[in-house]
Amino acid sequence: MVSSIISARFILEVVTILGLVGGLFTKKVWGVKFIFSVLGIVIAVIWSRYGAPKSPDVLTGLPRLGLGLSVFGSGAVGAFVLYGKNIAWFYTAIVVIDLIGLYALGLN
Repeated sequence: MVSSIISARFILEVVTILGLVGGLFTKKVWGVKFIFSVLGIVIAVIWSRYGAPKSPDVLTGLPRLGLGLSVFGSGAVGAFVLYGKNIAWFYTAIVVIDLIGLYALGLN
């Protein structure tokens, strides 16, 4: 169970970044595509610096929770804007289940 939650977390991180950058291929206006693509790149840089488990500057405790909520919250907003409410609600539900599992098992 522990490894499946950690694996789900990694997949969510990748899906968040790819989903935001993948907005370039949607039928939205270029401004929206640009904003969410840049957001995806910024999230990738910040997460690799402060969110990756083996990073020398990894955050813990409440700052880590804040980082996770902002990253996955941005992913949820991006999913709503870029892909519609069905995909966004599915993504949000998976994120919430994963975060509850991580913090309930003390894997944060």
